[in-house]
Amino acid sequence: MKPHVYQLFIRATPEQVWQAITDPAFTTQYFHGTAFTSTLQPGSAVRYTSPTGNAVEGEIEVSEPPHRLVHTWRFLYDPALAEEPPGRVEWQI
Repeated sequence: MKPHVYQLFIRATPEQVWQAITDPAFTTQYFHGTAFTSTLQPGSAVRYTSPTGNAVEGEIEVSEPPHRLVHTWRFLYDPALAEEPPGRVEWQI
């Protein structure tokens, strides 16, 4: 499967962008209302949880603050999607 690549230009420092993608105070504002939780250690769990309990979960593969974050994710809020293999997300800042 060919990966999807999205490129955005944000007027912010790498540290500010890193905080925006890893701090639940920001992710709840800008990432579909979900709170990001993880220790950010490779091998640790990552979870995005909405106020209604919908969740996406995965595992941290690479964490190089504030420039790179790689993790898997699997959508748990839909039974059909939950059966699919996890996807992989790579943030390059």
